[in-house]
Amino acid sequence: MKSPSILMAALLALSSTAVAGEIQITQTGSAEGNCSWVGGAVWGDFVEVSYTVTTPGTVVTPGQHISYDINLASFDIRVNGVSTGLTLNNPTTVHIRNDNPGADGINIFTSPLSSGGAFSCGFGATAALWNDVDLEQMIGTYNAGPVLTSFDFVFQGAGCFMEVFPEQVIIETPPVGVAFCDPGTVNSTGNAAVLSGTWGSGTGSELHLECTGGVPGELGYFLVGDTANDPGTVVSNGEFCLIGGMSQFFRYNVAGTTANSVGLFDAAGVLQNAVGTSTVGSGFDVPNLIPGSATMIMAGDTWHFQAWHRDTLAGTGQSNFSNGYSVTF
Repeated sequence: MKSPSILMAALLALSSTAVAGEIQITQTGSAEGNCSWVGGAVWGDFVEVSYTVTTPGTVVTPGQHISYDINLASFDIRVNGVSTGLTLNNPTTVHIRNDNPGADGINIFTSPLSSGGAFSCGFGATAALWNDVDLEQMIGTYNAGPVLTSFDFVFQGAGCFMEVFPEQVIIETPPVGVAFCDPGTVNSTGNAAVLSGTWGSGTGSELHLECTGGVPGELGYFLVGDTANDPGTVVSNGEFCLIGGMSQFFRYNVAGTTANSVGLFDAAGVLQNAVGTSTVGSGFDVPNLIPGSATMIMAGDTWHFQAWHRDTLAGTGQSNFSNGYSVTF
């Protein structure tokens, strides 16, 4: 354990409204040394370790701690934003402490990696960072500050020893999907339409899509395809990224069904659902059935989405597209 000259971890944001589920943790810092098998990292490089855990929503009182199993497939070490491809050799846990003993903290103890080396990653703080150790109640970003007393963020073995000086710990819900063809083509507002998603619609596939940055007063709807093509094909004023080769795409504009996502963009550029297929009024609750087919969305499937919208301010009959968004169910 090393006592840093500049201490770490002040809470910037905290939510106490989450429920049990999957949580992503990312610990970042700057390399203090060189290590060839950690993506060729050299002194000063930006290093990230991220992984997800599944939480039961357990609240642990002060003076206690809890351990969460790391989802091995989610584990990733990146150097300057590029994945190193390193994996954990064995099942591994992350330990969250609440005033135990007398300090808050988060630790992964020394764990072997696929490189033949090992790493450890954590910190301790005397100040109260959180009031319990349910990760769902600890959502937030923790930056450099006056509360950290020690850290242990080290890559070692297989011919290297490299410490990483901690800069940030981020505890968040993992992103629903991965953007492609991002950003989309700028429309007549001077911005590109942005497609994003969240889980928990309570209906259909449980996926909810939102589109922002559209042209106020214009019509739009969502599309789905079995292939993500980046770059896409220029169609009207935008880039359509669900066509190419043998790929198929389908339109969520089937009148009178749950596969209808047609709406109008409001003054703020948010697509407001006009056909009653959004539980929140904006965007679209994606159903289980792919429109115009007999194909059901199944667990483990990956589907690719995009939003289309008119843009008559750019010219008669003109239209555009958002970025694409790939989601694994």
